[in-house]
Amino acid sequence: MEMENGFFDGGVLLSTKLSRLGITDGDYPNPKPNPNRGLTQGAVAVEAAEATIKHENDENIRLRTELQDKIRELERYFRISFLALPGMQ
Repeated sequence: MEMENGFFDGGVLLSTKLSRLGITDGDYPNPKPNPNRGLTQGAVAVEAAEATIKHENDENIRLRTELQDKIRELERYFRISFLALPGMQ
């Protein structure tokens, strides 16, 4: 087979032939194609995204609780400080 200007004999583009090649999972030297590989990778990506969202949600809850505690602490401090002013008891 000779190639000229990107074409093999018979008019098939080299890029077309290369695009037909694929990565397969399986046993070398006789790999078996895995048609679900993209689906599996998508499922793994979704699971990773769900884990990240759960982690960030847990962190947001923790930070919100911490902020609410600080606000209550400041309210108590200012209430005590206000009552400590002369004539405010």
